[in-house]
Amino acid sequence: MMWNSHLGFGSLSKGLHWVGALLIIAMFGLGAAAVQYPLDTPEQMAAKWQFFAVHKTIGVCAFFYGALRLIFMLVQVKPQPLVQHGATEIFVARTVHWLLTLLMILVPLAGWVRHASLPGFAPLYLPFGDTLPFVPADPQLSEMASMVHFGFVVLLGLTVVLHISGAFKHHFWDRDDTLRRMLPGTRGETNVQSAAPLVLPLALALTFVAVVAWIAIANTPLV
Repeated sequence: MMWNSHLGFGSLSKGLHWVGALLIIAMFGLGAAAVQYPLDTPEQMAAKWQFFAVHKTIGVCAFFYGALRLIFMLVQVKPQPLVQHGATEIFVARTVHWLLTLLMILVPLAGWVRHASLPGFAPLYLPFGDTLPFVPADPQLSEMASMVHFGFVVLLGLTVVLHISGAFKHHFWDRDDTLRRMLPGTRGETNVQSAAPLVLPLALALTFVAVVAWIAIANTPLV
């Protein structure tokens, strides 16, 4: 089954989910390695440069992935929750899903603005250059984008922890089909309940994003 149904996820949704997981692991891993790598020798400086360049390049790819995932999420049927899930559980899960989708766009976008507004360090390995339309070379803008990027990274990390914890809780504690629904090669079609689309999870996710961005901007130092 390629497309979603009300009962389960199609192969395209499953593929996008696991590609996103790999992108998040790559971005977190390379970002942490780039920040922590020492600068004591010219060889170390060159290696740190490469870490940042690959991290930024994967980040830009993640931005386009996030945009594609958002479009796919909006046009595809949303599988209904399992009958075992309560209203609060469904609300939290949908808020987390919206956060994951939005942050897969906003985290790399903030990093891309930071890179484009302070060119010259660790260029992108992509054919369209290192600048962005309407983004001037401005150290203050770069610092602000860096703060927003970091705030979104922290929020994404917390969201991923919640997402994984929920999946494990359903699989090992509740012993339901939540995780199996997203595994490749499984139909994952099981007893579901009829649940109306909720606007509040999206509103709450947007609120979290806005608050984190505001805190980051308000605490941006002058350069």
